[in-house]
Amino acid sequence: MSKIQEAIRASKGRAQSGAHTHRVVSAAIPARKASDTPVRLDNIRSLVLDPDQMERSCLLPFIKGKGAESAYMLLRTRLLKRMRDNQWKSLIVTGTLPDDGKTTTAINLAIAVSQDVGQMVVLVDVDLERPSIAGCLGLERTTGLSDYLQGQADVNDILYNTDVDRLVILPNFEPIQSSEALVSPKMLALVDHIAQLDRNLIVIFDMPPVLNSDAVLAFGPHVDALLLVVSEGRTNRGLLQRARQMIEEIPIVGVVLNRSLEGNAGSYY
Repeated sequence: MSKIQEAIRASKGRAQSGAHTHRVVSAAIPARKASDTPVRLDNIRSLVLDPDQMERSCLLPFIKGKGAESAYMLLRTRLLKRMRDNQWKSLIVTGTLPDDGKTTTAINLAIAVSQDVGQMVVLVDVDLERPSIAGCLGLERTTGLSDYLQGQADVNDILYNTDVDRLVILPNFEPIQSSEALVSPKMLALVDHIAQLDRNLIVIFDMPPVLNSDAVLAFGPHVDALLLVVSEGRTNRGLLQRARQMIEEIPIVGVVLNRSLEGNAGSYY
């Protein structure tokens, strides 16, 4: 069992912990031993991830299948290089149509990125009409993005440290039937706030499929780059061309081929 698995399973059932008092600037911290203080953001609460639900959702580190973990780590390494070379800090993960696997990819990519000892990552559920990150991670209902956008919570009420070092989650628990919310003053203020949390931070936004919603088009100008997830056997050339035309003004960091017949969790090109 990996160290991540041990940490998550050991923490299952614990009560949520209180806020920490020392904010981390990860660039100033060298590689740490396993016994050192966990890397967390200050002044936000913690959520306990459910390892059983993560395994059912095919998430790292519980994912089964030959080469799956290696595929995500390779994706992580290549993506981080491109983002660092371009000084990009924020990333949309989307697909062409529903069920391409974009949410699974977004979560696994965030977990993989968090394993870089110099990198902190915030995973944000911005699929307003079909939020699913909380369900994939087995999170109980708490304060989320919809509460913030409706004026019922502050920014630090919806950001959560997790059992995985350097991984912060911003979940959403209730659908929002309004694409205008994505470019509202409150949402843009949230994006700016997250960007200032840590100078070595990458933000991953899980967003609706580009052919099912105008969300990516509306939100794209406020994000640095985009990762497109396509599904082998489902995403034909015509769909891919249509999607590419819709997002042509957003820098594309890469494309993930999901459900590859070669047996890996995903391929990158």
